[in-house]
Amino acid sequence: MLTIYQSDYADCLSVRRATACERLKSTVYAPDSWPRRYPLAAALPTVPKADRAAGWPRLLRGAKASSDPFEVGPDPITAATKLFDALDQFQRARLFRARQLFDAALFETLGGSDELAPYLSLLHHLLPLQRDTLIFLLHPDPDATPPKFKEIASGFALRHARWDPNFNFTNTQEAA
Repeated sequence: MLTIYQSDYADCLSVRRATACERLKSTVYAPDSWPRRYPLAAALPTVPKADRAAGWPRLLRGAKASSDPFEVGPDPITAATKLFDALDQFQRARLFRARQLFDAALFETLGGSDELAPYLSLLHHLLPLQRDTLIFLLHPDPDATPPKFKEIASGFALRHARWDPNFNFTNTQEAA
């Protein structure tokens, strides 16, 4: 998971700390952190739409990566939904590609097993919260190299493939 402190959010976006505090006040944060550390994926949608093209790359540069490549942070269903809604068309198309690559890697690493098939829509929903995938989505280069899903797909799937009452398994997001 990528995280950002409130002070770094303010510095990266060149806004006052009070502005950062106001924008982030209803955003989930890591429960073990003081000062508050916010999952980057949850903080990104708080940036006004007009400022996202310039602001999101700066926030990405100011973020810190956790050592756990499978961590998605607190309240991941809500964070992923808000992030998806904030993505532009280019980023949604890139997410669609990432999901295809994830599926192929998962199928290959699990030897064709369909045990995780019921959870695929949940895994697709959470995938943008995975740190390497988020970096890929935000990368400005149209030819950016996607994450090495063969190395992370099975671990990510095994960690997050579970029933979640907050997720509607019949609702899937499409890359429009």
